[in-house]
Amino acid sequence: MAPLHQGTTSKGMEYSVHECPAKLRQEVGSVLRGVDLTKLLIVPTCQHAAMDLVQTGEKVDVEKDLLLEKFFEWAKKVTGTLESQGHWADYIDPCSGYPMIHQECSGAVYPEVEALTQLMQYKTSNAGCCKVRTENA
Repeated sequence: MAPLHQGTTSKGMEYSVHECPAKLRQEVGSVLRGVDLTKLLIVPTCQHAAMDLVQTGEKVDVEKDLLLEKFFEWAKKVTGTLESQGHWADYIDPCSGYPMIHQECSGAVYPEVEALTQLMQYKTSNAGCCKVRTENA
């Protein structure tokens, strides 16, 4: 399914807007209990890192924190704008997988990697205890 819209923010974060596909509805429904998923739009985001984030160390931790703060700043602005226009909106904490605004809806962890692979057809591979995006062949 092609995105409804895609772009890049002024700070270089890539995003795309997708209708929630039938394949993801059950999983997303367990995360956002009580939300009408037939009208739900999913907005995956990606950022380029200056460092290999699979590595460990103080510099990698600083890079991860900077990327996380950039995402939070953008997500708060987008959800605030949508809510001010009367729409339901939330964003998922990339560290926990739980909704940040409507925490009462949360029943499970959002399957971020699964959603990204389905929505964007990205390939992933295992890197220790997590999955990372690999270049599409």
